[in-house]
Amino acid sequence: MAKIDLGRIVGKSAYEAAVEGGYQGTEEDFNRILTTIPDINKVREVTLTNTSETIFNVNVSGITQNDSPELYVKTIHLPSIEEKQAVQAEFAKIVEATTQEGHINFLLKKPLSQSIVVYIKGK
Repeated sequence: MAKIDLGRIVGKSAYEAAVEGGYQGTEEDFNRILTTIPDINKVREVTLTNTSETIFNVNVSGITQNDSPELYVKTIHLPSIEEKQAVQAEFAKIVEATTQEGHINFLLKKPLSQSIVVYIKGK
């Protein structure tokens, strides 16, 4: 492949580096693979509502049975320490989160006292 220096630093392409690292496919295959890599840093949010339930089955697009997403809550936007602590206490009630195709099942040790937004990052 010919390279033209247009005043930028010219180096190896990602494909060339992959070949040097042992990749044996074509450049077209390499580019196709790059376009199908899932966005593992995509953040989704779900709201768990305050009901008497301790099991929630939530639809989450793109989640599969083998995924292990990171769960967290955001409290920086809350004005008081008490509100932040209340959200964190509710989040601490989540005992387990298991994945299925398109779903996450949340098991809570006891029902929520208030609704919380849970953020789901990655797979």
